[in-house]
Amino acid sequence: MYLKGFASGSIPPVSAVMSTLLSSKSTAPISRTSPEVITYRIGERLVYVKPAQTHVAAVQMAFEEFPEELYGISPHRITFTISATLNGEKRAVRISESAWSFSVTRMARGEVLNVVIAPESDRTVDSAPPPQYRENPVGGSLEASKSSSNPSKVPRPRPHWLRLLC
Repeated sequence: MYLKGFASGSIPPVSAVMSTLLSSKSTAPISRTSPEVITYRIGERLVYVKPAQTHVAAVQMAFEEFPEELYGISPHRITFTISATLNGEKRAVRISESAWSFSVTRMARGEVLNVVIAPESDRTVDSAPPPQYRENPVGGSLEASKSSSNPSKVPRPRPHWLRLLC
């Protein structure tokens, strides 16, 4: 598929890509219902599957079909891409969860979906426990405990709702 009016290497707007995808003349018939079968691919492994109705079900199916490859991977890291030709260049296009149903109804019979393992989040998780708080006997405010004592032995104030019951 070629997007006219866009320079090679430039990224066309999403609306132009979607209108081109929807109006493209493919040799495979495209129906408004899901195809009978599509193909999942991880690396060189391919498997025919019945298209899932939801993205969540598609991820579950990927785990069932590729148990060794996806062992220990969190489901939120699984994504799907299809190949599309934009400006004469083949590109991988990710199918978002919100576009899953729409995309499935426009897939050709046997179309290949790449099952991709997204990288882990760049967010670092602080391994240190949160600070423990104790009541300040002067003024009643809270301050962070600076002692390295056992957190389970630090007296904790009663919740507001519990004070109302007593």
